Amino acid sequence: MSTWQKDIRVPLPDGAWLAGDLSVPEGEGPWPAILIQSPYGKERLGSALPRPSARTWLDFWDRDRYALLIVDWRGFHKSAGAGAERKASHRGEDGVAVVEWMAAQPWCNERVAAWGPSALGRAVLRTAAEQPLPLVCGIPLVCHMGHFYEDLYEGGVLEEAHFNAIRALGFRLSDSISSEVYSGTEFWREGEAECRPEDIDIPLLLVTGWFDLVTAQTLRFFTDLQTRGGPRARAYSRLLIGPWHHTAIDHRRQGGLTFPAAVGEGAKAMRLFLDHWVRRKQDQGWSELTGVTWWQMGEERWVSAPAWPPPTTERVLNLGADGALTDDPPAVGTLAVTADPENPVPTLGGANLPMGLRAGPVDQRPIEERDDVLLFTTAELEAPVALTGAACVTLTVVTDAIDCDLAVRLTDVHPDGKSFLLGDSIRRAKLRGSTARPMPITPGLPFEITVTLPPLAQTFLPGHRIRVLVAGSNHPRYERNPHTGADHFDDGEAFPARIELRFGEGSTATLRLPVSG
Repeated sequence: MSTWQKDIRVPLPDGAWLAGDLSVPEGEGPWPAILIQSPYGKERLGSALPRPSARTWLDFWDRDRYALLIVDWRGFHKSAGAGAERKASHRGEDGVAVVEWMAAQPWCNERVAAWGPSALGRAVLRTAAEQPLPLVCGIPLVCHMGHFYEDLYEGGVLEEAHFNAIRALGFRLSDSISSEVYSGTEFWREGEAECRPEDIDIPLLLVTGWFDLVTAQTLRFFTDLQTRGGPRARAYSRLLIGPWHHTAIDHRRQGGLTFPAAVGEGAKAMRLFLDHWVRRKQDQGWSELTGVTWWQMGEERWVSAPAWPPPTTERVLNLGADGALTDDPPAVGTLAVTADPENPVPTLGGANLPMGLRAGPVDQRPIEERDDVLLFTTAELEAPVALTGAACVTLTVVTDAIDCDLAVRLTDVHPDGKSFLLGDSIRRAKLRGSTARPMPITPGLPFEITVTLPPLAQTFLPGHRIRVLVAGSNHPRYERNPHTGADHFDDGEAFPARIELRFGEGSTATLRLPVSG
């Protein structure tokens, strides 16, 4: 059994040092080692996962075969003496110094892996991009490389709850984020330039979940890694996607549902990965795994493919004025709601940090009863529908304001009537054509708008129903629209807007599903 050495000092090239806690197995070494770099305090690393499970959060670590070093980031907690935090893009340089120090210690066999979720995972990627020789592999969870517009703005709308949660966790966000409301600016191009998969040339195991905040960005990064990464990264990196939200990898309960068959599967994959690459155990079956392995919800099983997305065909369902969602031509007519910023439709589950909000698949019936939410539902399915990818909803809209939002949710309606959220998204009307430049709308004139939902792998089973919810808000997940044309919400200027959907007779109202099988 390993024992902990507390508050050791890891020297840095500039004369500063980082505070660390070290665990080394008993017995005769030297040992391979795992590095974790944390901004949350090495003594309470579990706070990197605000709902840590003592049974699962470090199950990937074999205490009898690996040394483990946890260090505080420069400028954080007991590493505050190392000086003020440097730019995030320089954090990999500190990671290199720690990796090389670990490799030089008598307890280490010069083979080091890096692990970390979320912000800690970004440190894994930045360290890997610096290519320290002793670093043989890495496991970044629920994160990606670089900083993208879509990390904090979805469909042109500020992800308010996420933005506030990051600040509450102690991270200093640039004031420019609030002013950089359009994509494609120099600010966002600089953030995107930090995504450098070509600088990574070690195997990575990326782990995320269908209810994470940045699943789409993680999938895109993995594709970049497969196509632009170094030779070893391209050939040997893998992606695992479970039925999990950001802080509940490997947990049984996700929102209002349980996934018992997926419990512990993330840790199992991580241990196989580490044993294969760090301990060079070649008989564990890891080499047989293909590029992407994901949990197909509904079927409750793992599916694999060389890349994402897998081959699919498109199924188009029509939304009708009668509330139906069907393959047949839609019922002609109009439906309307009033979007009142003083009484927004509340967020209920989804891709959230669980800091005041529930996360994961939550029953939406409490909001489905509101008169400012429109529902469109299929009949009970006679055959399974396997959604594998990003669904999108296209609508023809008329409003009496000069701007509005269209907030869409996709749910799986169970035979008992419970309507579990699978994914949600939003689009700002004035940014319907491009998030890079506004396209004014004229009150009273129809316009077409598409809301793209996050990628999913969900099989809707026979006896279940598919449902689309449409509203003018989803708060506090997304910032409210004042309906004045302003980029951000202003309580003093905001007013209600009437949002009308049109069906049939040249109007578009569709749900497009990429389906497999």
